[in-house]
Amino acid sequence: MLCQPSICLRFIFGYNIESIREHKAKTEATMSLTIRLASTADAPQIYEIYSPIVRDTAISFEQAPPDVKEIAARITKTLQQYPWLVCEIERQIVGYAYASSFRSRFAYQWTAETTVYVHQDYQRRGIARALYTSLLAILRQ
Repeated sequence: MLCQPSICLRFIFGYNIESIREHKAKTEATMSLTIRLASTADAPQIYEIYSPIVRDTAISFEQAPPDVKEIAARITKTLQQYPWLVCEIERQIVGYAYASSFRSRFAYQWTAETTVYVHQDYQRRGIARALYTSLLAILRQ
């Protein structure tokens, strides 16, 4: 089964990285999960989620999966201006979401693009909703 495509939304944002706090959420299946700010140490698990999407679908617009080092670099670059969140269940990353610049022109300075990916074994359990809820709450600050 192929992974569901990411959903990209455009919205107004105002964001302060220091205001991100780890918190607990409950999925529709009442699984306890943790949503927290990503770090470069998460890159190997993010690679495991993202690489099948790149290899097996056309939705990422990439021809080859980026390696772990490239994913770590993307996390570092993103966190300079936007949030990158991971969702964990029992210390295993099962999904992630991040925001990025929509366009570089001045008029788009308050607009961001958001992306979420959920591990194929954890889809349809409310994880993407929990990630988007957390991400959008941070971006609205």
